[in-house]
Amino acid sequence: MFRTPPVNTISHINDITHTRLINYKKIFLVLDDSELHGVYSWNEEIASKMMYLIGMIEVTLRNRIHAGISKLIYNNHRIYCNSIPSGNATSCDWYNHLNLSQNYELKRAFNKELNDRQGNALTPPPSPHKVISSIENGKWFYIMKVKKTLNSNKIAWNDVFPDVFVNYPTSLSGTDNQANKKRNTVLNRLKSFNKIRNRCAHFEPVWKFGSLISEEDGSVLKPEPIDTITCLARLKLEYNKMTELLNWLSPDMSAYYESTRTHQELTFLISHGGLKNFRESEKVKKMNLSKISRIHNIKRHLLKKESVLLQYKGKVVGRFHPW
Repeated sequence: MFRTPPVNTISHINDITHTRLINYKKIFLVLDDSELHGVYSWNEEIASKMMYLIGMIEVTLRNRIHAGISKLIYNNHRIYCNSIPSGNATSCDWYNHLNLSQNYELKRAFNKELNDRQGNALTPPPSPHKVISSIENGKWFYIMKVKKTLNSNKIAWNDVFPDVFVNYPTSLSGTDNQANKKRNTVLNRLKSFNKIRNRCAHFEPVWKFGSLISEEDGSVLKPEPIDTITCLARLKLEYNKMTELLNWLSPDMSAYYESTRTHQELTFLISHGGLKNFRESEKVKKMNLSKISRIHNIKRHLLKKESVLLQYKGKVVGRFHPW
C-alpha cells in the first residue's frame, strides 16, 4: 500500500493545489509537505480500493431492483399496465409503465437510453438488461421512491423490497407505518452510500463527513468529525455500513467480498496504523535484494506493521505491506 514519494514533493503538491489540501492540514495536523502528501495518498488509496466494493454493490443492487420490479409489473400487468410488458417476469420493460415523470432527471435518464438524439423511440427497442445497465447508480434511489404507474395505480413496494434486500434482518413486506419506516431506513442507507460513492469517484476526501444522521428518524446522532480520531471512527462506521448493505443484497456476494485482499487492505487502511503507514512513508524500511540475509529479519518489520521495500540495483523490485 506504500506509495513511492514523488521526486519533487513541493511541485507535486502545487499541482494538486494547496486549496484542495487545506482540510488535510486542519484535520490531520501534518508537520511538513512529506506528511501532507502521504495523507493525501492515503485518501487516494482508500478511494480507489473502495470503488471495488462500490462496484459490487452497484451491480448487485441494480440487478436486484430490476428483477424485483420486473416480477411485480409483469405478473400483475393487468393492474399496473395499459399494455402487456415486453420481456418476462425476470426481466421486462417496467420503466415504460412507471410514472417516471415525477422526477425530471430520472425520466431524462431513461429517455436517453430509449430514444435517439431527435427524441424518436429506438427501433427495435433496446433490451431491458441493456437499458438498466446504462442507468447510473444514483438514479436507483429515486426509482424506489416512484409512487405510481402510468395508469395511476400505487406501486406495491412492500412486495419489491424483500426481493431486493433479501438478507435484511427483519421483514420489509408489511404495509403498516412501521414497515414503511423500515423501508425508508433502507432508502436512507442508499442515499448515504451514493454520497460516499461520489466522493470516491472524484477523489474527494473520503474521510470528510457532516453530522451523523439517524437513518430511522433523521435526528443528529453525532457531530461532524473534527480530528484524526473522530475521522477514523466515522470512516470505519461508514465502511461497515457499506459492507452491511452488500450483505442485505446478497449474503454470497458479501462473503466473497470479505474473503478478498481488498477488504483486508481496507480494514487496515482505515485504522490508525494504516494512516501512519502513509503519513510516515519516507520512513519505510529499504532492503537491498542482493544483500538480504537473515539479519534483516523481514518478519520483524511486518509484525510491527511496517512496510518494506526490496531494491535491486537501485530499483524497487518488491514490496511487503501489512494488511
